This record gives sequence, C-alpha cells and structure tokens, in this order.
Amino acid sequence: MNRKYLLGATLALTSLTTAGVLVATEEPHGAASDTAAVSLPVAGDEMTMTRQEQRDIAAAQHKARGDAAAKAAAAKAAAAKAAALRVAALRAAALRAAAARRATATRSLSLRASRGTVRAPVYSGDARGIARAMLPTFGWSAGEFPCLDSLWARESGWRVTAANGSGAYGIPQALPGSKMAAYGSDWQTNPRTQITWGLHYIQGRYGSPCGAWSHFQSNGWY
Repeated sequence: MNRKYLLGATLALTSLTTAGVLVATEEPHGAASDTAAVSLPVAGDEMTMTRQEQRDIAAAQHKARGDAAAKAAAAKAAAAKAAALRVAALRAAALRAAAARRATATRSLSLRASRGTVRAPVYSGDARGIARAMLPTFGWSAGEFPCLDSLWARESGWRVTAANGSGAYGIPQALPGSKMAAYGSDWQTNPRTQITWGLHYIQGRYGSPCGAWSHFQSNGWY
C-alpha cells in the first residue's frame, strides 16, 4: 500500500471528523473506491445540550417543589384561619348565650321583686291603733282598750314576731301560732290578721278584753 496515499487519507479523515462528518473509505484494490458520507452528532454539542437540559429539569423540579411548599403553607394558613374563626364564632355564641341567661335571670328577679312589692301587705297605723279601731266591730267601747293594751303588752309587747319556747306566737300569743292562719295566710307578719284572731279568741273565751285581763291577773295566762 502506498504510504503517501495513507497519510493523505488519514489527514482527510481527521479534518472531516473535526468538522462533524465521518468519511468511511475503503482501500482501493486496483479500482476506484466508493466513498459513503455519514453525518454524526457532534459530541461536544451533545454534552452541552444534556447539561442544559439537566439544569432546566433541576430548575423545574426546584420550582415545582417551591410551588408545592407554598401551596401547602397557604392551605395550612387557610385551615388555621378557618379554625380560629370557628373558635371565635363559638366563643361569641357562648358569650351571647351567657348574656341572654343573665338578662333572663335579671328580668325574672325584677318580676318577682315587683310581684312581691305588689303583693306585700301595706299596713296603716301601729298595732295599737289597729286594735283600738277594731273594738267597735266586736261591740266593745273604747273603755275596753286599756285592758287589751295591758294584756298584750304583757304577753308580747305588741310585737308581731314575738315568740316563746312553748310555741306561742304574735301579738296575742296564739298557741300554736298557726291557728291565726284561719284569718289570713299572712298571720306571721300582718298585725291586723293577728289582732283579728286575738279579738275573736277573747270574745269567745272571756267576753271582753277586760274579762281576759282579769283572768290573766289571777292566773298569769289567758
């Protein structure tokens, strides 16, 4: 084989490879050889494109992770805000319910107080004045009052709530005090109810206040 020919072919092949084209040759055997040219990718460009693609992919993945993290954080913040709003709504509802209960209780107390005020007995005059005014209704003159005054002054001091260990109660010292309920359910506090019962008791048992006082002076009770 001609050395000069081989050297020329090698230089040509090297030049073509550098330019990006590989030429395949066959050594001639007495005849002209056919040459087939095949285009091949440039190795340097292929590596450069691969690295760029990798960088692009990595950047896209990083961005996707960042977007996902941002979405997760936003969803978490939205859930926390919704939970806080629910708690605030429940707390506000509880406060409104408590305020409504307090208002209802206050109205109820006010209503009971007003009813109590309306129903509370109103008395005019002291117990002695009431008794003196009632004497004529039992057919007694004003002259009976000093006897009645002395009797009940000794028994109770004319105190509506006077009580002793035996169970006697009130101005006339009814025994037991509940007997006076026949003339009113307010027998524990109303002097008129107690005096009404006491005068009926005196009338039925002794005939008059002076008769009752005379018995008391002799026996220490009436």
